[in-house]
Amino acid sequence: MGNTMADKMDRLERMPLMQQREFDEGLVNYMVRNQYVWKKVAFIRNTYGILAFWLLISFLISLPFINNQQGTMGWMEEHSWILILSCVVLFLQISFYLTVLGFLFTGQNMLLLVYLKMMTIFPLNYVWASLYVVSFTLVLASALAAFNLAGICFVFLYTAVAVLGLIFYTYLMKNADFKQLYGYLVPVCTAVLIALVLHLVADADGNKLGHSAALLLSIMLGWIVVYETQLIFGTKIERGRKYPYQTTMHGMAAYEMYFDLFVNFYLGALNLFPAGETDDPLIAEAGTSSYK
Repeated sequence: MGNTMADKMDRLERMPLMQQREFDEGLVNYMVRNQYVWKKVAFIRNTYGILAFWLLISFLISLPFINNQQGTMGWMEEHSWILILSCVVLFLQISFYLTVLGFLFTGQNMLLLVYLKMMTIFPLNYVWASLYVVSFTLVLASALAAFNLAGICFVFLYTAVAVLGLIFYTYLMKNADFKQLYGYLVPVCTAVLIALVLHLVADADGNKLGHSAALLLSIMLGWIVVYETQLIFGTKIERGRKYPYQTTMHGMAAYEMYFDLFVNFYLGALNLFPAGETDDPLIAEAGTSSYK
C-alpha cells in the first residue's frame, strides 16, 4: 500500500469518523510549520520557484497585449471564444471553491479532501493551476488593454523578480525563518533595482505610468508573499494562518499563493482553521470545524 498524500486521503475517506483522529498519528509531524528551519526554507524555495514560473508564464501571455494593445485586442475580438472560455474556466473554478466553502460551513470536509487530493496528484495539480493562470492572465490583460493600461502587466515580471529576490534572501540569511521584518525589504530592493535598470538601460519613457504602477504593485504583492510565508512557517500563529501544508505540497502552495496574490477572494476558506489540535481538516472530525 502506498504512503503518498493521495493514498493517505484514500485511507482516511474509508475510515469511520471516530477513527480519523487516530489516522497516522505522525501526520502532524509532516506539516511544514513543525519542521526544522532548514526544511521550511527548502519547502519555500521550491514554492517560490514554482510561483516565479507561473508569474513568468503570465508575463509571456501578456506580452502581445503590452506590445500591441489595439492589434491584440482586435485579434481577441475575432477569436472571442478564447476569452469566453477563459471566463468559463474562472467561473467554474471559483464556483468549486465557493461550494467547498459552503460545505465547510456546514461541517462537511469531503469536498476539501477532494480538492487536497487533486492538488497533490501530478499532473492534475499542474493542469488545474495552469488553467487558472492562463485564464486569469487573458482576462486581466484584456481588461487592462481595453483601457489602454496593458503596461501594468509588467507587474507579473516585476513580481517574479521580487520572488527570485526572496529566494536569494533565503541563501543570504544564515537563519531565514522569516520571524523578522527583513523579508519585507526584499520587494522594495528589487523594485528599486528594476527602476534603476529601466532608467539607465531600458527605454521605458514611453510607458512611465505602466512601469511605475507595476513596480508599486510588485512591492505590495511581494509583501503578500512574505506575509504568506510567515503564515506557512507558523511565524504568524494567530487564527487565520494558511492551511498547514505538508512538505510535499509546494505545488499546491505555489498555486494558492498565486491565487491569493491577484484575487484574495477565496483563500480565507483555508485560513480559518482555529489553533489547536483540530486545525488540520485531515485529522478533524466532520462537524467540528469552527468556521464562522
